[in-house]
Amino acid sequence: MAKKKSPRTVAKKRPVKKKDVKKKATAQRSGRKRTKSKAAKAKHTARDKKTLGSIEDLANGVVQAARRRGDPHVDIPARTLSNVRY
Repeated sequence: MAKKKSPRTVAKKRPVKKKDVKKKATAQRSGRKRTKSKAAKAKHTARDKKTLGSIEDLANGVVQAARRRGDPHVDIPARTLSNVRY
């Protein structure tokens, strides 16, 4: 003989009360002068300047290709033991 299932009763959902949301007050800046970060104070070495020049050339090439509506081409060298210095 199979058991009879009793009908499930569904609980009615209560309406959710919305909370009033208040904006947080913004913090006021102090009267202190801001100092430059360490990165802004750093001097660029010759190697840094060469690297920055390479990055700028790469960016200019991408912009020129985009203006010609072409696909930009970027060569990224493989990092292998043949070109790593110890």
